[in-house]
This record gives sequence, C-alpha cells and structure tokens, in this order.
Amino acid sequence: SAEERPLRPLVFGSRILQQQFAEVSVTDMVWAAGSVVFVYAYLFFHTGSIFVASLELLQILCSMPLAILVYKLVYGIDFFQTLHSLSVFIILGIGCDAVFIFVDAWNQAPVNVLRTDDETLIKRMRFTYERASKALFVTSFTTFAAFLATGSSQIMPIATFGFFSATLVMMNLLLDLV
Repeated sequence: SAEERPLRPLVFGSRILQQQFAEVSVTDMVWAAGSVVFVYAYLFFHTGSIFVASLELLQILCSMPLAILVYKLVYGIDFFQTLHSLSVFIILGIGCDAVFIFVDAWNQAPVNVLRTDDETLIKRMRFTYERASKALFVTSFTTFAAFLATGSSQIMPIATFGFFSATLVMMNLLLDLV
C-alpha cells in the first residue's frame, strides 16, 4: 500500500543534468589519465627505454589534435561529444601495438647484433621499418575500415564517432610511418 512506502521526490532539470554530466566527465578523465599512465609504464616495461616510451606516448597523443583538425576543418563536422573522447582508449591500444610491432621486427632482423657499426644499424633499421610498416598498414587499415563502416550509421552521433575514429587511426598511422 502507499502508506508503507515512502514517497521520494524526483528532481530533474538542466542544472542537475549538468552536475551529473560534470561528475561523469571527471570520472572519465581519471580513467583516461590512468590509462595513459598505464600505457606509458607498459611501453617502458616492453621497450626498456624511457626515451622510446616517451616518444611513442607523445606520438599517440599528437594524433588526437591532428584528427580533430581534419575532422573539423576538412570534413566540416562540428559535432563532438563524450562518445568521441572515448577514442583516446582506442588510440592508446593501437599506438602500443605499433611499438610492439616495431620492437618485434627489430628483434627479428637478420643482422649480427654484436656489430654496432653504422652500416649494420642502418641495414637493421631498414629491415625493421620495411617489415613493421607492412604489418602496421594492414592492422591500421582494417581498423580504419571498421570505423569507416560505423560512419555509415543512420544515427548521427554514432556515424560521426566512426568518422572521427577512422581519422584518428589514419593520423596515428601517418605519424608511425613518417
């Protein structure tokens, strides 16, 4: 009966919605910052180099403003919401994958690792780049195509997320290969 259950008023309005959004945004930013720290630590662990880990993390993070630039200026899309910012998690994973591919190709190079003369290192780096760039292109292109397919959605926020994420993947690939 109504007498046994207390009534609870439901208050809703734009200020409450803004407060809820702010709380969720802060939580999401903490998760994003934690993910960046974790990725940095794992890159350092995998490569054994603070220099390589720092440069790769910088390169991953630089792909974000480049993608925003293309998204807004080239495509002319101004719509950007919380869903789009979640792509930082995607690009952190893809960026780490690039380092793993390069390190693996470096380790597989058929060059005498005991020799450290310039010619040997140049040959090893050439082999590494040629091998890794093919693998990076294939993995990035398939991810790009998947997000581009998402761009065909009839739901505008989902479609723009697909276009933005596809652009982000391509910007990251370009930075990897340059």
